[in-house]
Amino acid sequence: TFSASFWKNLAAQINFQMGNQCSGKMFKHTESYSAMQHASPIPQPRPPDFDGRVGALWEFPSDHLPIGMTVNLPCGQSIRVVSWNVLNTSYIHWIYKDEQGMNGSQITQLDTEKDSNGLTARDRKVIQLLHLLLQRYDIVVLQEASNGLVNNIVSSSGCSYVCSQQVVMLYGPTVTQLPATVSNGKYSGKGGGGGKSILVADFCPSSSSSAAAGGSLLRLIGTHCPCNNQGKEQLVGHANWACDVFYEQAQEQQFVGGVCVVVGDMNGYGRSVSKIFDKWSEGLWYPVEGLHLSHVNAGNKSCDYDNAHWRPLKGQANVDPHAPDDTLPNMSALVQLLLWK
Repeated sequence: TFSASFWKNLAAQINFQMGNQCSGKMFKHTESYSAMQHASPIPQPRPPDFDGRVGALWEFPSDHLPIGMTVNLPCGQSIRVVSWNVLNTSYIHWIYKDEQGMNGSQITQLDTEKDSNGLTARDRKVIQLLHLLLQRYDIVVLQEASNGLVNNIVSSSGCSYVCSQQVVMLYGPTVTQLPATVSNGKYSGKGGGGGKSILVADFCPSSSSSAAAGGSLLRLIGTHCPCNNQGKEQLVGHANWACDVFYEQAQEQQFVGGVCVVVGDMNGYGRSVSKIFDKWSEGLWYPVEGLHLSHVNAGNKSCDYDNAHWRPLKGQANVDPHAPDDTLPNMSALVQLLLWK
């Protein structure tokens, strides 16, 4: 288990042993950080007949929209990352309850009998969109990804992947996955479900001349966080630990620089998640500002449960959000529906 207080104490011990060289404070980046304009479309007047349910207007196969971003590395290169909770078919019964106002949407319209590969029409639509995302992004981080869906997209696209249960990272030839230097995590305690994972993987641009030595590193943490604060504290604790390990490696292997990004379905509003990051890391993490609304929760409220935070590990860096239509074609129309709610 990963108690936030445990990792905080561990980080303090590492910082003391390294003479504060790996504390991160010396690398805290403020020059290039600025609040981004919100990536959502300009709100249009709400139609008088809109009753607050997206229903059949939601022409999308998941109750989450993907969020995209560009991670600008200290070496001057960048890696494009997108995160998407694809909605595991095993959980689709929650959509029929209509607490999110999505019964009758494309989600339920395409909930057909499974084919010989164990996939519904909705699964096949998700796979179609994943092919498009793999054309636009270097790394695609998934939550609620079933084995059948992952096997199909990997075999049909030729992409590589790393996974921990239903959290998966798909990636193409534009990035190189480096040997694992930190472990994955797992949530525990109330609300953790005993099955939600924290997936950690290291990447660098394949074009980097120093790829073998680590080059300019992206330490990417993908997750599907439990709803409660305890789960979020465990996530932040593990992320802080992963960063502190980097500082130790940076001293030993002379890394050019790096960025750590935590992304996924956080099951919490971005602002509240940021407060937990601040509480447990003394302001070393930055939210990725300007990401669009992405989800309707069980209270039928639009929200930004899909969010991301980043921390410069060494050197100058920043993370830029993508507008909806830069992630998938015509996605701004779906974000507009969320703005009307």
